[in-house]
Amino acid sequence: MDRLKTYRLLLLYIFVCSGTLYAQDLEKIKDIKSIKKQKPIVFGGGFGLGFSYYNSNSPIKRTAPYNWYVSGSPSVRIYGLNIPFSFTYSETGRSLTHPFVYNFTGASPYYKWATTHIGFRSMNFSEYTMSGVVFNGVGVELKPGKLRFAAFYGVFNPAVEADSSNGNFGVILPAYKRIGYGAKLGVGTDNNYFDLIYFRGKDDAASLKRIPAFENIKPVDNVTIGPRFRFTFFKHWFIESDLAISIFTRNVLNDTLKETEDVRKIYQFVRVNTSTYGSFAGHVASGLRYAKWGVSARVRQISSDFQSLGINLLQDDIREYTINPNFTLFKSKFNVGGSYGIYTDNVSGKRTNTTIRNILNTNININPNNKLNLGLAYSNFGTSRTNGLLQLNDSITFSIINESYNANVSYNFGTVKKPIVFSLFGLYQLANDRNVFTRKYNNSEVLNLGLNSQYKFVKSKIQISWGFAYAAFMVGEQDFQTRNAQLGFRKNLNKEKLNLGINFNYIKRYQDGTQQGDIMSSNISIQARLGKRHSIQTQFRLMRNSTGIISNSAFNDQRLSLSYGFSI
Repeated sequence: MDRLKTYRLLLLYIFVCSGTLYAQDLEKIKDIKSIKKQKPIVFGGGFGLGFSYYNSNSPIKRTAPYNWYVSGSPSVRIYGLNIPFSFTYSETGRSLTHPFVYNFTGASPYYKWATTHIGFRSMNFSEYTMSGVVFNGVGVELKPGKLRFAAFYGVFNPAVEADSSNGNFGVILPAYKRIGYGAKLGVGTDNNYFDLIYFRGKDDAASLKRIPAFENIKPVDNVTIGPRFRFTFFKHWFIESDLAISIFTRNVLNDTLKETEDVRKIYQFVRVNTSTYGSFAGHVASGLRYAKWGVSARVRQISSDFQSLGINLLQDDIREYTINPNFTLFKSKFNVGGSYGIYTDNVSGKRTNTTIRNILNTNININPNNKLNLGLAYSNFGTSRTNGLLQLNDSITFSIINESYNANVSYNFGTVKKPIVFSLFGLYQLANDRNVFTRKYNNSEVLNLGLNSQYKFVKSKIQISWGFAYAAFMVGEQDFQTRNAQLGFRKNLNKEKLNLGINFNYIKRYQDGTQQGDIMSSNISIQARLGKRHSIQTQFRLMRNSTGIISNSAFNDQRLSLSYGFSI
């Protein structure tokens, strides 16, 4: 009898999942054995309403004087499957969303080593074949022991007819119906495996009543295949690779090649004609990993015009070399990591110019004890553009070095119950253009410094925070500076059911050494919980701006808001 109930619950899940539920709001169905443990129906969510008042003497009004809204996010859970709703009703608009308006159904029930995908789902085969693209169909993943198998079939895009209301070029772009299918077969575990992957995506040329007038909208066909593997030797040395070869036909309506017996056989796998081309992409990486140190290196190349209908677009015609060392000392109290890479495009030599980037990143973390933490980071990003097919003029070639220095220091002077935390941070960025014709436009410097602190009184449940910050931005012949100070108080009352917060903020601005003005603001907020389901929040904010940056004149703002919330 229990087994019969389980089957009935499984059929209920399949029935619900085959409806019209919004996939982004669905929770993944858990193990089938746990379905019968779920409650049949559970209601949840919440409702809220609010009112706000705004007043300003600025000539530019950023919102209406009075605003109100009523909103809600109720939901119902059927045997663990969440079905959400949401609505908003205000003086500026109304909205209602619920799962039954959209046809984006999807669920992935699984049992032990078997997982099925039903409806709108996505599967990951490899980085260059099938990854992240949503399809509407069915899929399966099986991992019994060391066997690795996955397959899917579905529709990527439905057919969309051209908008003929405005002639051939309407506001709705046409699209052919696109289907896809593929499989992955391999053996191994997560650390040691070898997979062979096959993917095909193709457009149905007969899915539209008339051929689109847009020259760039053509029915395409694509087959991508490749191996993917990772092996670990002697527990510390690993080597991994992900490779793919793509055969892509830009327009299946083009003249086909002269048919022979061999070509007819190829048509079973991919449509080949005068618009067909081949390309490849992939990377190979290897490295050593120990408890206190490690190093790895990777080479990645994507050939010109590489495409796979199962992935999002990649930057093509590039080659990258990357090395990543790291080590730790003194019982993990001193950690160093980083990477260095060389990037270049125009590997095919077909472009008018070539861009080369040298990227260096280093980070150091020091934790001598539980009170002190020090973090340092440095990055160097160099970009240069050189000649390709064309000889470039000196005024448009460039070589820019972008350097960044970061430092963060935090220290706790107090105890666990009475923490007194001070944190100091700093950032310096420099862009150095080595081209004498463009350096005065591209050279820039950014400096940020700040100090923050907070202290909590345990008995009185008062928390105080304060901070100072300085920022400078220099570009060309202009210099901008800001100086900021903030102070905040927070108090919990009535067993933390009532929370009172007060914040003050002051900013002074300068341009080329001349004071532009200042901005002063204060904010008072009160939050109260009335029982387990009710809450009230009010907030009052004052601001005085004498810089004239926002509205070209000084102004004062007052804002008052009141909101109520109810949770089911």
